[in-house]
Amino acid sequence: MKKIVLVTAVWCTSCIIMRPRYLEVIKNSNTVKEFNEYDFDDDEEIVDKLKIGNKLPVAIIYDGEEEVSRIIGEKSINELKGLIGLKNEEI
Repeated sequence: MKKIVLVTAVWCTSCIIMRPRYLEVIKNSNTVKEFNEYDFDDDEEIVDKLKIGNKLPVAIIYDGEEEVSRIIGEKSINELKGLIGLKNEEI
């Protein structure tokens, strides 16, 4: 089962664009079972723990407890599906 951790910021234009895309992909996925979202400015402890840089948004994809990839910046919905590993799921 996949888990996604998304780090965004209210001042980040790319985050404003990408958040609805992530939510759409996750809502329609049978594979993503957990989704957590954090604010870059408000959740400093988590941001530090996850080693998030200054380029946002950042999505960390976990398969079970293992981090399998990070998605940084703007992507299309089809790119997100591929990067998350949902190529065969209809979105």
